[in-house]
Amino acid sequence: MKTSFKFLAITAATIILMPAPFATAADIRPIESNKCRYLLSGLIEKGDAEKIEAIVAKNGDGVDAGNSICLNSPGGNYLAGKQLYDAFMADGFATYVRNGDECHSACAIAFLGGSQWGDFRHPSRTMEPGAVVGFHAPYVKLDSGKKYDANYVSALTRAAFGIVSALIKDQESLKISRRFLTDYILFDSEETKPIQTVEDAAHAGISIDTKPKKIPLSPEAITHACETLFGVYGNNFINPDTATSPDFRTEDSEFSKNTSEKIEIENTNWIRISTQHESETPNQTASCAFRVENGANRDTEVILWSNGVAEEPKLENALQTLKTSVPWWYFVPKDTRIVDL
Repeated sequence: MKTSFKFLAITAATIILMPAPFATAADIRPIESNKCRYLLSGLIEKGDAEKIEAIVAKNGDGVDAGNSICLNSPGGNYLAGKQLYDAFMADGFATYVRNGDECHSACAIAFLGGSQWGDFRHPSRTMEPGAVVGFHAPYVKLDSGKKYDANYVSALTRAAFGIVSALIKDQESLKISRRFLTDYILFDSEETKPIQTVEDAAHAGISIDTKPKKIPLSPEAITHACETLFGVYGNNFINPDTATSPDFRTEDSEFSKNTSEKIEIENTNWIRISTQHESETPNQTASCAFRVENGANRDTEVILWSNGVAEEPKLENALQTLKTSVPWWYFVPKDTRIVDL
């Protein structure tokens, strides 16, 4: 994607933004907004994380201060973006990208660190429809015609891999999917790949700040939600011994069938949708059950579970379960554009 910014993402122990004469540190200042307490704008440079530490020293960390920061940056020094990521996680800064603002490259990495603290850390990163958040892998760009020491170039490359390795290690706590890592964090381009659809946001663990809508929990709606949920969480269900996993399908096939019914769980009404496969396949039965009360006009409780290959979709016989809650936009087609919500 071409953006309105020209940016480079470069990592090393001594990272610089190229061309250096134009590099200026990001501006971080308080703003009057119901979205965030602070705004970061401009190119991200080494030392920007220290500005966050100064805010914390003055106002307290996120446990007490409820700190939040809006981001509007073309990127910059990738390592500095990772340092902001670390600061946002440690100090409890929720991150937010507003309609009309853009957050690319190093900024997007910082955005991923958005967090709130309570008894423990919760990921907290939000974008509005009309915001642009774009990711790519860190890369090294050297001046053409200039000679570089091999050890220096090796250090640059190791630093780039180190950042990616840290994000992979943090995957579970970040609430991001394996697909997001491969499709976005490892996206091999100088251009960024933007978060565009509700499916993209789900895989990146991003909240979308949009007016809630009441969507009936129809078979079609819960099919959309279950498809997205197993796309995000499906790898959690893989059996390491047999390499089998649940495979949710949106419609019947030659070797699978979908069923839906109302069920009762702990004296409350839920609606289940499942894909059950033939015994000739390696696919476990995949099921989602959604709590009926309040429809989908606010976060809706959902239970995902798996049963053995060809087994009936019974929660009481589940091999594995996962309980979470989802916003209303999970119930629309996964390719729905965020800007259209």
